[in-house]
Amino acid sequence: MLLAVLAMGNQVWAQQEITDALANDPVYVETGVDVDRSAVERSVEEAATAGFDLRVVVLGSGSAEQTANSVRDAYGGTVLAFTPDAYFAVSNEVSQGRLEDATATAADELGSLDTAAGVAAFVDALEGGDGGVSFLTVALVGGAILLVVAVVGRIWERRTRASRQARRRERRRTELSARAQATGGEVVELSDAVELADSREVSDKYAQATAIFKDIDGELVGASSMNELDRVEERLAEADLLLSEVREAVRPRS
Repeated sequence: MLLAVLAMGNQVWAQQEITDALANDPVYVETGVDVDRSAVERSVEEAATAGFDLRVVVLGSGSAEQTANSVRDAYGGTVLAFTPDAYFAVSNEVSQGRLEDATATAADELGSLDTAAGVAAFVDALEGGDGGVSFLTVALVGGAILLVVAVVGRIWERRTRASRQARRRERRRTELSARAQATGGEVVELSDAVELADSREVSDKYAQATAIFKDIDGELVGASSMNELDRVEERLAEADLLLSEVREAVRPRS
């Protein structure tokens, strides 16, 4: 019971710390969490320019939903919270339907390992949520021509969102391709040293890393979502870790 009370007290204290920090800065990133803060801040500024009071919280643990609700209760506006395994958006300045549309449109990026890309996609989707002429306006003016304009506007909006998402995927694919090339260079560079080491353990690790590298090109080409690109990045990280262990093992000792 005492432990439960202490744990609850720690959670309340941590939440208060987050809320206090957001009083003067709309972005809170927990110490030790790896995120491109400057990119997140640019997206928040873009949201502000569009008239949205957005706050973003990035945590290393805890409840994204609880945190987002707590911050919204304290400041209002729109809150987007991330933990390593979840994200949650809440708002009292846009409708629930519009918020759900935005999170659904940006779902690929929001669920990826690139938090900054998730925030950017969410802001893009939120800004586009009122694009086109609404059907309510069409009904009020009773113009069939405006109905056509509204439909065309919404089709254009969807295509624009899809185009933005596609561009983000291609940028990510290009970045991962460059990393894969660097990994390939290390595979070649270590080949002679591995042979000279004459170690079964070193050879096995090198073989595993080489096998991953050989598969990466196909995986990159076939990846059609941010989640699939995340898996490619995880595979690259695995190969890099193996190669770093190989490099350490074959490093000349003085």
